[in-house]
Amino acid sequence: MLQCSESLIFFLLCVSECRGQISVTQSPSTAAQPGETVKISCKTSLAWYLQKPGEAHKFLIRYVKKLQSGTPSRFSGSGSNSDFTLTISGVQTEDAAHYYCQMVQKPRSVRVTVTELMLQLLKHYHTLLTHRDQTQNYT
Repeated sequence: MLQCSESLIFFLLCVSECRGQISVTQSPSTAAQPGETVKISCKTSLAWYLQKPGEAHKFLIRYVKKLQSGTPSRFSGSGSNSDFTLTISGVQTEDAAHYYCQMVQKPRSVRVTVTELMLQLLKHYHTLLTHRDQTQNYT
């Protein structure tokens, strides 16, 4: 387990373009210390998932608020219409990961863009920012 006297959890937002009628927008960057509550907002979202470096994606929440098996209870989802929130109550250092909100619709063929939020633990306030866009085609 990682221990450090001075730590900061940093959220980096990356929003890529979306073509079609679906638009996904996430909240701006925010910072929090371990133990604090973090709220991430997203427009037009049905699912939340994370990815840690070198690991596969892990779904946290599907259908707005349904926790996936194995998701810690400090994670919760809420929202309706097109305003949704992922809440991490008592954020922990192991929560450092890329966080995604996702919306999928299937009229005929729609290009869906997934926004990505990087949650990273920073020691001694040295900033390392990483991001990547991920676009998928659903037909």
